[in-house]
Amino acid sequence: MNATDTPPPKQTTDLGESWNADCGAMLLLSGRESWLDGWRPEACRRTLTLWSDWRRLDQETPPGDWTTWLLLGGRGAGKTRAGAEWIAEVVRGGARRIALVGETYEDAREVMIEGPSGLAHIGPEAERPRYVFSRHSLVWPNGAEAHVFSAADPEGLRGYQYEAAWSDEIGCSAADKGANQPNVFVDPKSSESFFPYHSDRNRDDLIQRRFIEAHLSYWTKAENNPLSPVYGGSMVEPSRVFLYTWDARPFPDFPVRSDVWSDAENWTYGHWLNGRAGKVPLGALIEEVARASGLHAVDASACAALVTGYVIDRPMPGRDALQPLFDLYQLDATERDGVLIVRPRGRDAEEALDPRELVDTGETILIANRGAPAERATSLSLTYTDGLSDYRTGHADAALPDARSGQAGALVTAVVLEQGEAEGRLACLLAEAASSDQGARFSLPPGDLRFEPADVVALEGRTLRLTAVADGDYREVEAVATDPSLYRARYTGLSGTASPLPRAKGPVVAEVLDIPLLPGEPDGLFLHVAAFAEPWPGAVAIHAGPGAEAPRAAMVAAPALVGRLAADLPPGPTSRWDRASVLRVRLSAGALSSLDRQAVLSGGGYAAVRVGQGWELLQYQDAVLGEDGTWRLTRLLRGQRGTEDEAAQGALSGTRIVFLSGAETLALPADALGTPAAWQAGPAGAQPGRFPFAEVPVSVAGVSARPFAPAHLRAAARDARTLLSWVRRSRIGGDAWGEDTPLGEAEERYRVTVWDEAGERSRTEVGAPEALVDAAGATEVWVQQLSALVGPGRPARLRL
Repeated sequence: MNATDTPPPKQTTDLGESWNADCGAMLLLSGRESWLDGWRPEACRRTLTLWSDWRRLDQETPPGDWTTWLLLGGRGAGKTRAGAEWIAEVVRGGARRIALVGETYEDAREVMIEGPSGLAHIGPEAERPRYVFSRHSLVWPNGAEAHVFSAADPEGLRGYQYEAAWSDEIGCSAADKGANQPNVFVDPKSSESFFPYHSDRNRDDLIQRRFIEAHLSYWTKAENNPLSPVYGGSMVEPSRVFLYTWDARPFPDFPVRSDVWSDAENWTYGHWLNGRAGKVPLGALIEEVARASGLHAVDASACAALVTGYVIDRPMPGRDALQPLFDLYQLDATERDGVLIVRPRGRDAEEALDPRELVDTGETILIANRGAPAERATSLSLTYTDGLSDYRTGHADAALPDARSGQAGALVTAVVLEQGEAEGRLACLLAEAASSDQGARFSLPPGDLRFEPADVVALEGRTLRLTAVADGDYREVEAVATDPSLYRARYTGLSGTASPLPRAKGPVVAEVLDIPLLPGEPDGLFLHVAAFAEPWPGAVAIHAGPGAEAPRAAMVAAPALVGRLAADLPPGPTSRWDRASVLRVRLSAGALSSLDRQAVLSGGGYAAVRVGQGWELLQYQDAVLGEDGTWRLTRLLRGQRGTEDEAAQGALSGTRIVFLSGAETLALPADALGTPAAWQAGPAGAQPGRFPFAEVPVSVAGVSARPFAPAHLRAAARDARTLLSWVRRSRIGGDAWGEDTPLGEAEERYRVTVWDEAGERSRTEVGAPEALVDAAGATEVWVQQLSALVGPGRPARLRL
């Protein structure tokens, strides 16, 4: 490429403008730096800032006369960059007044302006705007100005007229103090991973709920959301508020399946609504259960915790239905003016008591060590329903440091929890038990009716929760020491067990092999069937024919090892070890292992390699897995069980290979011979004749009953004729060390064919392994053993 000051003209293709970006990225990643060598630095910088050449198609500004462009995408999808580039585009097009709206002023500045994809870091440097902090505005060199607004201050938008506006979606992390910085995201793998300002780094689903409720409730009020006199609609339509984020991945598989999704752990503190939006406020749950039991005057609005679920599996009194909630969430109930008030115990002191207000009875006000440590629970176990483990029974344990000296307690609850949530609640229960050692007893004047059981008061620098109030000459009060921090359950971490994935009944790989019998198999007309699927459907059905009514011929109960040749397999020698050839195989799944020599000679390591319309049977001794994922098989025995002709041909890369240890035999009737057919294979239980069943071609030549080619064919002159002799081979029991080779057929018969240049000259049949033929002028002779079932077997050939 010749040196030039400017990049080459942009090419237009049907692939869209992002084609330039894709090609440029591929060239850079391929190491071809010379593509940019001829460009001057300024030209390179200018090219890299041309958004029209680098954007993706889904980041392009929509065509047409539109008013609202909604960008939906996950974290890292490029929404911020697309929005910033659109603002830069309208500024270059003449727009002068622009609005930038974020969750807060800080969010808008950190993301829309100063972030890596913000307005201050895109486009040519000479065209970039500067931020004026005191005015919350962004000023471009051409005079355009963008004002930054906070969604927390909607009144600030009034009075301005803008030509364009860019706003961010709303969302809040499920972390403590999440509303302090709604835009930050906890991701240990990211350099931009942060907890919100002043967060104690605990999970808090409630703050996310409160944040969303605040936004939605604000815009539903008419005084905050005026109607337009032009189009008759409200300024902000609450039903079209978009929240970040609802994930398409199914809950609870995400986040439980961390082996599938590497960002699963981020769900714990993240902005995800999955698994949170459907939770029920504890107060609403209590009031609903109470109403169902006939108790309508209940106020549990102070119970702000969120509950995943609660199981009432049988009829029971309302008190019994509510008690597990009171125990687990540490609630108290008192009656005031005919209303049952339910409140959590972790409250700040509602009123301070002056010791001078108490009745002096001569008793000590504060009492320490109300119970011996051995009498209180120092360890607890909780049985619950695990919401992240397919609602199976969960079990959680917690203990204090001095657990050996106390009692062990056990709770069973019908509340649906997570493991980390259950452990946090147990810790609160133990902390409360430990703090109850400190208590108080005092008396109030009989007319002082301010306090009831469950009230929290401050007395002499201590916070006390009233446990009993007895009316008599005085109001005798008993209390225990408390502190709001004791009741703040700390989430201990994400934990769950996903249900087994359903077995997808997809297509299967099936082979119906017409091959010789393997050592030890019974005589007869057989096919071998092998199948593989990922995932394995439990069993694979083989049906003999097409259509839904085809009869089932075989059922394969276990997957076989199948694969493809990763390289050509050259022709190889037979009847001896082939130490030169290397069989390279890429398996669909599974693994191979090396065998010792004796195991191979005893019939191990058999595989069938497709050769034309037939199969070569071979054995291997050594199997080594390569770095590229292919197996290297060496020390081969080629052309086994009468497949010498296939071994002489070899096989090409990509050819199917089946390891026969996982194949099953299928007996056939004699009338099945010679008829090619289209069978079908698919997952057991699925309907044949349609997907996922697939066609499997089958041709039954009766190879299992075909005699092997005789061995050691020799010719000797006998007077004016030629005496042929040979040694028969047996399909059955031929490896035994007997005096004679087993016949393996109903009778011993051979066909002897003499060939000359013109073709077949003579054909005779004999009943012994020798024949006297007229071979004058002949070029070749064949000898074939005859089978009563399939006729002549493979020929032994001898060139004359």
